[in-house]
Amino acid sequence: MATVSIAGLAVQELCDNLSSVGVTRNGGLEQYFTAPSTQVYKVPDNVSLKAAATTEPISCAVHGVKLLKLTPYQKALVIGDGFMGQLFVQLLRAYGVPLKWILPVLSIKSWL
Repeated sequence: MATVSIAGLAVQELCDNLSSVGVTRNGGLEQYFTAPSTQVYKVPDNVSLKAAATTEPISCAVHGVKLLKLTPYQKALVIGDGFMGQLFVQLLRAYGVPLKWILPVLSIKSWL
């Protein structure tokens, strides 16, 4: 996978040549598509397709929460109450961060 070096660290998210199935390449919602072998993983027989499909979004949410370097009892606001927002809510609660509000995106759009 393409990377860029910043202060000696390889950072995939900032690469100008990043290629991602379903984002910069056809895939995701296609009936059939090709993908580089480095981006394809065999799903074990004991893992359901539903569970396998949530692995990547959950890992993104975990990565995001870790980047925040939260401590218990800090407060958080989650903007967006869709699938990713709900994942963040569950993770933040698991980290001991109380949530007072979950702001739906439609509420924000009405303010614009």
